Amino acid sequence: MDALAALGLVGNIITFVDFSWKLVAGARQIYESASEISDNGQSLEVIATSIIELSNAIVTNYAIPDDLRKLSTECHKVAEDLLEVISQLKRKGKHRRWESFVAALKEVWKHGEIDGLVERLQRLQSQLVVQIQFTMLDQQSSVARALADIDETNKKFYMEQSQTLVALRHVILSELQDLKIDYSQQALETSRKQIKELQRVDQDMISELSKRLQSLSVSMIQLEGQCKTTTADQKFLRSLYFQRFMSRHDKIEAAHAQTFEWVFQDSQDSHEHTASPGRFAEWLRSKHGLFWIQGKAGSGKSTLMKFLWHHHSTTHLLHHWAGEDKLVVASYFFWAAGNELQKSQEGLLRTLLFEILRNCPEIISQVRGATSQADDWASSFGQEAWSFSSLKTMYHLSMKQHLSAKFCFLIDGLDEYKGNNTLELIELIKSFTKYSHIKICTSSRPWAEFKHAFGCGAAWHLKLEDLTAADIRQYVRDRLNENEQFKDLTQDDASYEDLANEVVKRAQGVFLWVYLVVRSLLEGAQHADSIDEMRHRLERFPEGLEDFFKQMLEDIPSFYRRKSAQTFKIALAAAEPLPLVIYAFVEDVSKQDDFALTASIGRLSENELEERMKHIPYRLDARCKGLLEIVRGRDVNSLYDEYEVDFLHRTVRDFLHGSRDVHDMFQQALDDEFSPSLILCNAFLADLKLSWITWSPAGVSGVSSLYTVKRLLSYAQQAQGELHDNSKLYPILDETERVLLAPGSRYPYKDHGVAAFLGQATESALCDYVNRRLSNEPLCRNSKTGSILSSTGRPLLDYALQSIPVDPKMVQCLLEHGTNPNQKRGYETVWSDFLSNICARDSNYARQDSTRSTVGLLIKHGADLKKRVHIAYDTEMEEFQRKPSVTPLGGQFIKARDVIAVLYPDSKGSLLAQAPSPFNFWDRLRQRVS
Repeated sequence: MDALAALGLVGNIITFVDFSWKLVAGARQIYESASEISDNGQSLEVIATSIIELSNAIVTNYAIPDDLRKLSTECHKVAEDLLEVISQLKRKGKHRRWESFVAALKEVWKHGEIDGLVERLQRLQSQLVVQIQFTMLDQQSSVARALADIDETNKKFYMEQSQTLVALRHVILSELQDLKIDYSQQALETSRKQIKELQRVDQDMISELSKRLQSLSVSMIQLEGQCKTTTADQKFLRSLYFQRFMSRHDKIEAAHAQTFEWVFQDSQDSHEHTASPGRFAEWLRSKHGLFWIQGKAGSGKSTLMKFLWHHHSTTHLLHHWAGEDKLVVASYFFWAAGNELQKSQEGLLRTLLFEILRNCPEIISQVRGATSQADDWASSFGQEAWSFSSLKTMYHLSMKQHLSAKFCFLIDGLDEYKGNNTLELIELIKSFTKYSHIKICTSSRPWAEFKHAFGCGAAWHLKLEDLTAADIRQYVRDRLNENEQFKDLTQDDASYEDLANEVVKRAQGVFLWVYLVVRSLLEGAQHADSIDEMRHRLERFPEGLEDFFKQMLEDIPSFYRRKSAQTFKIALAAAEPLPLVIYAFVEDVSKQDDFALTASIGRLSENELEERMKHIPYRLDARCKGLLEIVRGRDVNSLYDEYEVDFLHRTVRDFLHGSRDVHDMFQQALDDEFSPSLILCNAFLADLKLSWITWSPAGVSGVSSLYTVKRLLSYAQQAQGELHDNSKLYPILDETERVLLAPGSRYPYKDHGVAAFLGQATESALCDYVNRRLSNEPLCRNSKTGSILSSTGRPLLDYALQSIPVDPKMVQCLLEHGTNPNQKRGYETVWSDFLSNICARDSNYARQDSTRSTVGLLIKHGADLKKRVHIAYDTEMEEFQRKPSVTPLGGQFIKARDVIAVLYPDSKGSLLAQAPSPFNFWDRLRQRVS
């Protein structure tokens, strides 16, 4: 039994005891009923119905605590005894009215039996007090632990709901104390004696005792309800939160001391800046919604945004705007090198919604109940649970609620957004500021679309590189003067101090360039370079970042060129920064091609991991000259995740990826067959076999191993575009499946059998591999339906259709193997669910060639055009939007044929014409079965 449900069970037991006590004590009012029977006219039928209802509410379950089970059992026995009395009275045919029930009870039962019943009720109430006290106070009780878990999660999310739970808990403890005071105990004992001696019971005393019992019952049930609501709210927030939520923020260097302070100055206070920053402070105080910070690559935009988020002056000035309302300042940092949610509109919306809802928990229930994905978010295992359409709907819905706070969101790096259309992102951000309780400060490179949207004629923006001369001078002086060797040189020759001014003149506002130059000057100080040599270093240093990066590559010794090219290609192929240990496994694979395939399954100790990783920093430095660096990872408490390898700056990645010269340099150093993605597949296979994540002690979640599998499969998908022969992937994938299903693995889908991994491979569009498996393993086919299923009943075709974007080649492969597009999937079919999901997204997705081709393939293979498709009310597609939502699911149902006509009005004829005639389709089906 859910621990929190025990609260409601206790409340129901209290209500039953209260009713039964008043019944045998002859109380005039025994039950608050919606019926209009007078107080002294309650029939035996009403009494019996009340006993049955109250008894049925005390639901026993195998999981309830033993003490509570005993109380429940005793209540059911009391109910049976009372019902037996009523049954006897009915058979006698008299005493049909409540007013004579007590007299009838005395007639049917012996005095000892009545006294025994009273004593049982008194004992039940006493045991209830003890049980509630244990439930609420003893830290070992399941309820107390559940309450503690809820409170801990509230604190983790900085939610304010914990105050309500604490208040209810205090009320219960206070009411519990009232039941333990002398009055309550005396009332119970006095009533018991009066009943035993056939005296009239003091009704005022019973009424007062009943009132206290009812109040306690209501409080217990309210606490259960509040706990369930809070737990559902927390679950909802967890579905919005995503892994590496703060990783980009954590990687950004903090602003150097005494820099960026100018941003809070008013216009009249600025001195040495060519452009006044004063409008930013004014904007913070004003009700204007949007401010744009533009800056060239490496100018320090992200550092400034991090500075603004944490600086007390930001909140101080914003309070002028927020007034008496609660103020929340939150951030989102786009990151091109991060995972999908760190560089997408979905990730942005999830972050903003998470911040809004955790600070305004009172609106969570309305928001989570108003999306067509309401049933999916709680059960979804992956990070891709929320569609853009649902997230956008929830955001605007939350904005229309009566919010208890005002929000300022700092959104960094719009130019790092990786989507189909930057203009869509711009429109989304503009839509945020339509609401008076939202302010947005955003930053980006000065791309034309951002200038047009945020800069042309707008007063609320600043150009960062025009404002940082003093900051650069401060940084250079501090960094040079904190170096002991440089201080010694300065004491001998004061002209060294002029280097700072020379750096500022050449920097052009690019902090990254300054950082690299200072690093070079400090290297010169180590060698006691003369002032002329220092100036030569500075003059020789390339003025542009790309020229510097090219020079760094040329300075790599020829002996390391091949390894250097391999390392850079692997870093470029990675979807996000890789753990340092992966580079250690890359070294193993480079030495022995089949290292991952032949390695024994078993967790490496921390000492073994350290031994593998200890030389990697030196090798990276020699091969990459600082363009790749080791940074803190997402989990500093784990050796595995403590360190990651990342590019020095995004500009390094952009340069390596876009330079034709670099491409030619790498091609000369590498073999034609070199595949960085294939090497990463092997490295992640070694990780699965040897890392502590996969072979954790029992009870540790398998989420991390699932994440590792997804990354392995994504690199396998990439490798298909790099390899001439995809069969090189087969042994890696087969071995991956064997490892995941091996004893001791923490793979969360392990119980689903071989089809679970095959489903993930299908979702990753590994067409050749899936085709080989289906051709060689007929057991993958369901013998009854002829459809290809996983062991949990999910069709492989559904895996293929849920991938974004859908791969027509993968879909065709499954259809040719006989999968059925009309197979049931819950209340829908695979086909209708696919169409429903298309309509839940914007029209751009629907009209992509891959989506349209897939629709045509499904129709060609017998998809039911008469099947009704659920169109969610929150669809982004205007063609389907209707003002009334008339279906129970909150949308409308339209035949598949009509959906096709709306989605593809120009080509509906050619698409629908692909549908097979009944004869041809069934003829092909019979041939397939035979």
